[in-house]
Amino acid sequence: MEEEKALNDKELNKVAGGEASGTNGDRCPNCGSTNTTMDLALLEHYCMDCCYRW
Repeated sequence: MEEEKALNDKELNKVAGGEASGTNGDRCPNCGSTNTTMDLALLEHYCMDCCYRW
């Protein structure tokens, strides 16, 4: 019997529609990651995975 492997939160966040909680920020409209932050200097959201700003 094969052992099932689960994705960790970082890997799951890279998948559009992933179930991991968005602890870092809003979901990126470009890649779907929740590995985002707010750039306070520019008052824009910034995705740390694909570098998209919105």
